[in-house]
Amino acid sequence: AACGMLSDMRQQQMPLNSHSYSAAMNACAQGGQWQEVLDLFSEVRQRHMDADLVVYSAAIGAMGTGGNLRGALHLLSQMRLEHLSPNEYA
Repeated sequence: AACGMLSDMRQQQMPLNSHSYSAAMNACAQGGQWQEVLDLFSEVRQRHMDADLVVYSAAIGAMGTGGNLRGALHLLSQMRLEHLSPNEYA
């Protein structure tokens, strides 16, 4: 489904950016695939892409749903260090 769109984009050698990841993370989150959201967040960080508010919001939501409140708070702190202001979703 939409959560696998990054794999399709890779196979077609399309460029991936934080917007691609944001869309995939939101699709996974809506499908309840929280571990996949966290995996994608890790991939964004490993590729040294700019993580925007949408990327952080999805990852923080995944941490919260998975019961990892300490991880969610860590991401909130990291987000602030990157000069991103939390909103009602993060």
